[in-house]
Amino acid sequence: MKRTVYFHIDELARDAVVGANLKKLFERHGVEVCFGNKKFSEWFLPRCQDAFDLVVFPKTSYFKHYVKDHERTFPPVVTLLTESAGVLSNDPEYVLWNTCGKDTLQNDFRWADRISAFFLWGQAQKEILEQKVPDIAKRCHVIGQPRMDSHCLSSGRKKDNSGKKKIGYIGKFSSIIPFDGADMLEVVHSMAASCQRFFLRDEYEMEDILYTQALDLRILFQFAAKLGEDVELHVRSHPRENYRSWEKLLKEKDVPIVFSPWDQPFAHWASEMDFVVGPPSTSFYDCLACGKYPICLRDMDERRERHTIPWLDAGNELNSLLLMPKSMDELIEIVNGDSETHNRAIPQRALDILQAEANFPESQNALTKFAEIALKLMEENPTGVSIFQKNLAKRKFSFYKWKYNSRFLRRIKKGRVQETSNYFLLDKKRVDWINALASN
Repeated sequence: MKRTVYFHIDELARDAVVGANLKKLFERHGVEVCFGNKKFSEWFLPRCQDAFDLVVFPKTSYFKHYVKDHERTFPPVVTLLTESAGVLSNDPEYVLWNTCGKDTLQNDFRWADRISAFFLWGQAQKEILEQKVPDIAKRCHVIGQPRMDSHCLSSGRKKDNSGKKKIGYIGKFSSIIPFDGADMLEVVHSMAASCQRFFLRDEYEMEDILYTQALDLRILFQFAAKLGEDVELHVRSHPRENYRSWEKLLKEKDVPIVFSPWDQPFAHWASEMDFVVGPPSTSFYDCLACGKYPICLRDMDERRERHTIPWLDAGNELNSLLLMPKSMDELIEIVNGDSETHNRAIPQRALDILQAEANFPESQNALTKFAEIALKLMEENPTGVSIFQKNLAKRKFSFYKWKYNSRFLRRIKKGRVQETSNYFLLDKKRVDWINALASN
């Protein structure tokens, strides 16, 4: 019977392009791939788990959250990181937590031991795991940053030659405009309860995140106001932002900003821009991989440094190797220049960082490597589920997907919810859209 893989799409705008290209690779080997997301995995996956021969989650913590019981019989699970593990922050605890789950920091390996394989971005991450958790490191495979696979970098679309210079801005305001539409009172209440758990340190608080995001947003609006009529500023919202807030603002206010499609894969969007700018972000890796030399706005206001959390993106050494204007005038001068500045040769140290943390350029074959190892895992670890049980579970999966979509559509029609990068329909139209992201 045909094997089936469950691929959890954590954030549509970020992960769908990976899922689409993996599906195409697996189909060549007669393996079917089904997509799920946060709500579906939470509500229905354990009820139809026998339909799958392999489950792909971003992190160990997702397996724990959705399955609940570490002793439960479950298909083989692998993790494919969607975000940087934080290697260059020089914080091994953060790397261990991000890769294997917070429980491992208390020497609780019950959940990590259930993971059949950990797929890592770079060798630097594996070296830390070899030192901290050597038994887990034996199940780790360095394949590279999955979105840097050659299949994911190309959109096949031609660059717009409208005559206007296009500047892309990487949004990173998910605490100020969260995807669930929470107001600031709710945001602060939620962050006050979770911030210490997230940071693992006493010296940083939720105010640091709110401050830097508010400062970055203010700089964005000032930047937009200073650009000439021959320039378009295209803002791409973060996957965890409420894109409807952007649409409402641009409809009601005279703000010289073009809002980019919220669900477009990042590399496809960046390749259409003449410049890409933004606060410190893992997306700078993707920019360099697709030939764009990004502009980092970390040093635009000296007050930002006092609120910078060093083991997150702002502490990455890569930022200091990029274009880093220190004033609005300097930023305007850069973007008013020749866009060839944006396509300059990448410094060797930046290439070294990409190699160590994202396995670039070998990452261009990341998904092929993943598929090869996953196929072998399924061959060596059969689930033992009978054909009857599997067929029944597949029917359950189809039913639950219909139930999920029906419930979601009713709530959309009543104005209670909207599609976001975290919470989206899994109907034929959306699955066809995901499938179309696969390169030819």
